[in-house]
Amino acid sequence: MALGHTLSQITLLNLLPKLGVLLLSTTLSSPFVYAENPTSGEDSNVINTEEIPSPLSLGKAISYAKGHPRTQLDLPEQQLFPASLPIFMDCHRLAFTNTSSIDNRRNSVESSLISPQEQQQIRILQSFFDVLLADLNNGFINEKMAGSFIDYDRAKNRFELKQLSELVVARLNAEYQIVLQQFRASEAIQRISRSTLAQALNHPKQLPSDLITPDLFEIPDKLPSLDSVYQNALKNNAWINHLKEQFSNENKKAMTSLMQMSLRQQILELLLRLQVLKSAKQQAETENNLRELNLDMSRTLYDMEVKADLGNAMTLQSKAILQEERINYCQYISWAQLNALQGLTVLTPPLKTEKDSDTAE
Repeated sequence: MALGHTLSQITLLNLLPKLGVLLLSTTLSSPFVYAENPTSGEDSNVINTEEIPSPLSLGKAISYAKGHPRTQLDLPEQQLFPASLPIFMDCHRLAFTNTSSIDNRRNSVESSLISPQEQQQIRILQSFFDVLLADLNNGFINEKMAGSFIDYDRAKNRFELKQLSELVVARLNAEYQIVLQQFRASEAIQRISRSTLAQALNHPKQLPSDLITPDLFEIPDKLPSLDSVYQNALKNNAWINHLKEQFSNENKKAMTSLMQMSLRQQILELLLRLQVLKSAKQQAETENNLRELNLDMSRTLYDMEVKADLGNAMTLQSKAILQEERINYCQYISWAQLNALQGLTVLTPPLKTEKDSDTAE
């Protein structure tokens, strides 16, 4: 019975502190190696040729929005070549899990009421978080693959000692191959997410290797009211005033009314999303705690050589951690969108005031 990957082909990578299990990785080529000349065949006046630092911080990444080709176009022109959708950062779907269909428009961070440069900053923010989640997902699958391989390798040794049947070994090998395929897919997702980020940075041929996980500010329990955010947007969003100036005299009143309705609706949906994500975060934290306790129990039983589904416990714990991080990043993105609509810089932290309402009225 052939073994797809021997122990000599598997190398120790790192430890996940929350799970406390060694991660293993096959000796596949790095998904982030890009051998092409970064500037070959490209117009240096459009493509940024500055070297991307490694590790890359969120603040530095945001700065690359300036001069991006998308910032030179209006939204309808940009839609001729739409930006790639994120893999993990589908925030509307994450918040409203009971919706009957995928709503790509609401999952998108695009808004005609935000200036092109701030719009690009939010795209970078979204892509940056998508890479972090892709790496986290890969680490968890890597860990799952390690456990699956160990089970298969032990069974193979016991088969040679006539202690297990060939059927059991074949089943464990099939399970290992499934996880191995998942791992290779997760590596591909890492590359796709990095390519999307590279394009958002205007460095399409320089895939960022290492990212610095940012310290996120806390979203306040009491959110600002719909009316306060709406009035701030009308007063301070210079892009909205710019749009008004573009309306012709014949339809200016109608266009202004539609713009204001769109603004109010976008603000309302973002505030409501933040409310729902707050509840989702509480649920995710509870789930994470449960899965951590269950994993501890399974690991104890496994160490005592008592039958325990350690692999399943690890998988459920990994999913809980990934879900909690997705929620944190979606809260941050939603707040950044509210900032941009109000004419604030996208990374402006919330101000705690007594006037803030607990609901989006």
